[in-house]
Amino acid sequence: MPIYRGNVGNLLQHWVLCEILNASQDHAGRLLLIDSHAMSPFATERPRLDVTALLFDRVRTRLPGARSPYEEARHRLAALAPNRTGYPNSASFVVNMWHHNLSLLLCEADPATVGELRAWAHEMGLSDGCVFDGDWRLRFNQELPVSADLVFFSFDQYVISHVPVGCPKPADMYPDDLDLLAAAVARIPRDTVVQLSTYSANNGNSQHEVTSEVQSRLSRAGLEVAAKVRPLRRDGQPNLQMMSLVLTRALPWASALRDLEIRFHSWLRGAMEYTGEVPLGS
Repeated sequence: MPIYRGNVGNLLQHWVLCEILNASQDHAGRLLLIDSHAMSPFATERPRLDVTALLFDRVRTRLPGARSPYEEARHRLAALAPNRTGYPNSASFVVNMWHHNLSLLLCEADPATVGELRAWAHEMGLSDGCVFDGDWRLRFNQELPVSADLVFFSFDQYVISHVPVGCPKPADMYPDDLDLLAAAVARIPRDTVVQLSTYSANNGNSQHEVTSEVQSRLSRAGLEVAAKVRPLRRDGQPNLQMMSLVLTRALPWASALRDLEIRFHSWLRGAMEYTGEVPLGS
């Protein structure tokens, strides 16, 4: 079932994604997107609302809003949605925004969603092999395609655990998974961007501990943290549950990403002005 949350986590993930794409346009002729959890091209089911749903909905109803890259792309994609409440996945944003040559590797473990992705890929004129039916870990143990100037890895995890656990969950990420990602990146001799999004710091996985573990593990592949981007709480301080980490390797223009959190906070404050005061989590 194509489910989406429709909350500040969606805004965080895709606002950052669109800013990275926007910054990349002048530096890469061919992009490869590798998405670990591709999701439905347009999710239509929203079974649960949280306290940030109002902000998400107001941003949508005011599109194109402040005309950020995210809002511009979301506005264009709204015309393609099965209905006005559908929400696009990362691949939809990338296909809509990228102006040059593009290839995709979309990993998805849900069989019904795999079918939706393949139908969408055919409609978009994409390669039949761009959708991998199975857990991303299985695909990352194989050789990954390298025919691109820039490789963009997108990870959308509920929790990134900085320690191993007895019963790992497929939707979460663990130290061994970071090692698998590092090994995959090390085999690709191309400029690389990695976006790791996580939405919970439960079970002792503070943002500080997770950032430290991610940097330690992925530095083996030459990746460095370029930005840590978090939403705002009602008191104006950073949200301590959700964040997107952006890591880069061999990017001369990586400095363009270092102020992403400052710019995201500025954009969020503008969105809150026309939404009214809403709680943005802890």
